Amino acid sequence: MSSAVFAKLPRFDTDQPSTPAHVSLVSDSDGEATPVRPDMSAINAAVAALQNATQGIEDQMREKIVEGVQSLASKLFPQLSNLFLAEEIGQHLPALAPASAPNIEIRAEPDLVEGIREAVERNEALASRCTFLPINSTEDCSVHVTWESGGATFDFDGLLDACLTRMGSAPLDKGI
Repeated sequence: MSSAVFAKLPRFDTDQPSTPAHVSLVSDSDGEATPVRPDMSAINAAVAALQNATQGIEDQMREKIVEGVQSLASKLFPQLSNLFLAEEIGQHLPALAPASAPNIEIRAEPDLVEGIREAVERNEALASRCTFLPINSTEDCSVHVTWESGGATFDFDGLLDACLTRMGSAPLDKGI
């Protein structure tokens, strides 16, 4: 069997310590092998460059994720508001409007008014006191609720803007 095949493998049959894989042996003029260590500064520079490149890629990924989520949220929010926000207003309005208010006026887009009407009419204490007024405004995605002594505005555009701003400025280390 040829020993050339096993020349690169560590020796286990002698008392000589084997040379680590990252150390090369060079024979000097006496024929004695001396270890030569690689240039660590070049390795450290390569590792630092890789770390910088990795950090740049991570930052770009985070930016793309935030942009994607913001885009998705801005497209879906109006649809979700039509589905769920009328019900939310119907649930919170009894706590917001004082029981002593004889008339409560609710102004919103026609589609949203119908959903709010359905939710409010399930509450007997509110059903007889509420007047629903549809407003045709493509710019204002708000519901204005007023009564004699005050009122409340449910500003969905403001909520969306606040959510998107928060999403863009929040630290992304939580969960990503």
